[in-house]
Amino acid sequence: IYAVDGSHRSRSGIIVALSEDEGKSWNQGLLQLKPNMAGGADPDAVLLGDGRIRLYYIRFSGRPVPGEMPRGENSVHSAVSSDGIHFVEEEGIRYRQEQITDPDVVKIGNRWFMYLAQGPRLIVTSSQDGLHFEYEEIVREDGSVSSTVPINSNLWRQYYCTDGAIKSSVTDDGLHWTKEEGARLKPEGNFMICDPAP
Repeated sequence: IYAVDGSHRSRSGIIVALSEDEGKSWNQGLLQLKPNMAGGADPDAVLLGDGRIRLYYIRFSGRPVPGEMPRGENSVHSAVSSDGIHFVEEEGIRYRQEQITDPDVVKIGNRWFMYLAQGPRLIVTSSQDGLHFEYEEIVREDGSVSSTVPINSNLWRQYYCTDGAIKSSVTDDGLHWTKEEGARLKPEGNFMICDPAP
């Protein structure tokens, strides 16, 4: 498990939790990032073809305020690891734009897609190598903080927050989406849920 370190104990800004019993119990620690860089948030891990883990994360241009849209131009960075604990940051910036958060990275066919929240809006960028991403388009104006998972070899489902619930859409190419009817998960009463990770 990779998560934001809300208690600010980790210089990297990210914690890691490991399980040795198929996810029944977890031991939590601080993610080690070299060089000793600080300020990562919203981690998203992908497994590379060579068995390493690449972790994408946001660096905010200013200190984020809970409940408010981030101000300024934020950037997405990445680091790689062979053991899932010790990461080495890769050179350069994967992508930069105002108010982006919560990278959701998936490989569809031969292209990498990175979905990024801008408040309620979701945008998509793409890359041939997983390192150099370019803006493609707005996926939807209302429905962001996504998690995209493969359903089979030709179909991917994207879960996202909208109207206080978790809804979903499907794609076969990463760019064109078909909205699925209803909600996948809807809270009771006047609550809202968000940040899905199926």
